[in-house]
Amino acid sequence: MQKQITLREDERIVDIARLRADSENTSLEAELSQWLKNYANDYEGDIPTEEDYARIRKERAARAMRTVHKLRKSLSTNGRKFTRDEMNERR
Repeated sequence: MQKQITLREDERIVDIARLRADSENTSLEAELSQWLKNYANDYEGDIPTEEDYARIRKERAARAMRTVHKLRKSLSTNGRKFTRDEMNERR
């Protein structure tokens, strides 16, 4: 299974990197993918197991719910329902 990632970088740097990749008959995506594989392979720490990931997800969910409960005590929408766009709006 593959996971899509997003990164932000200066537009000029991305353009130059794309030009270099093109000149080397490859793509920026392929080069970044290879770099990420090499970076992960160089890791010398313990590799998390599926159980570790499950525990981490549960801990994050519990922390998120604690935050929600805490916010509910101090914030009120007066019954107003937000639209999907409003819920996902970033400021």
